[in-house]
Amino acid sequence: MKRLLYALPIVLGLAAGCSKTEDIPPPVQPQGAFSGTFLKLRNPRVVNSKQVWDTTKINLNLTLTGNNFAVTGDTTKHAGSKGPFAYDGAYMQFQDATVPANTKDITKLPKIHLAGIFRYQYDGTRLQVLAQTDTLVHFYDLKK
Repeated sequence: MKRLLYALPIVLGLAAGCSKTEDIPPPVQPQGAFSGTFLKLRNPRVVNSKQVWDTTKINLNLTLTGNNFAVTGDTTKHAGSKGPFAYDGAYMQFQDATVPANTKDITKLPKIHLAGIFRYQYDGTRLQVLAQTDTLVHFYDLKK
């Protein structure tokens, strides 16, 4: 019985600590006009015994208004994408309305589109958006 009395404050403290819930603030929704660079990297291929990276780097603008987005700027290699987007604390999903409906693989289109699910970081000023597969990286580094 004596041991139980010594252990009781510890058990009650642990129980109280476990029942605490912390309010986690919702993620800040990226909104406004952003500009910066887009970088595409494709795994290297071997040409004449040398590794050759397929890279694209261009300047872009991304506007996020409500739940809609628009990409403008250098659209020679990146499509002028637009449509709805959604986000949570770690991911953003873009649904590019300019992608043809019958497209099965957007990586086969002549221009890059902002479409799909991306990891992101946003600190209120800088927005970084990243999608990566085994062979391809799309990275947007943008500032307000």
